[in-house]
Amino acid sequence: MKKITLLYLFLFSALPMMAQRMQTGNLTVFSEDGTRFYLELNGERYNDEALTNVRVEELPNPYYSCKIVFENPKIASITKKTLTIEDVDGVLEDVTYRIKNKKGKRTLNFYSSIPAEQNMVRPRNTPVYVYGHPHDMYMDQHGVIVTQTETVTIDDSDAFGMNVNMGGFNVNMS
Repeated sequence: MKKITLLYLFLFSALPMMAQRMQTGNLTVFSEDGTRFYLELNGERYNDEALTNVRVEELPNPYYSCKIVFENPKIASITKKTLTIEDVDGVLEDVTYRIKNKKGKRTLNFYSSIPAEQNMVRPRNTPVYVYGHPHDMYMDQHGVIVTQTETVTIDDSDAFGMNVNMGGFNVNMS
């Protein structure tokens, strides 16, 4: 009986540690002046179309390498080698960064953060992507969930046909 009690005690004490490991954070980047951009995290571009707001959810790590590439090639890209989405206690957050334009020079600055909630209500004016799935928009800027349907046709028939014509002699096989 003591062994079973100890086992249950150990399992219940380990649950909070496992739940903390499964926690993810979220990142929203927006352009203050409406300049359209592409968001790249750890070298992967998320949005195929230049946008003014981009959100990436289910980020498992506290730090990312971030690059902002603007639709207008005359505007210099912004690179942030250590973009953080955790608070001072190491808890992953729902973080917002903004692209600010000061005298023609654009910078990526921390704007706000709140505790990350699973299954939260998403902002309606921001397209949402899921980390690890670049180019696959989860929700568009109008709040519509985007689904992709893939149709695969497999021809597993064993059909075979052959026609032979030789000087008045015909053979047909199927």
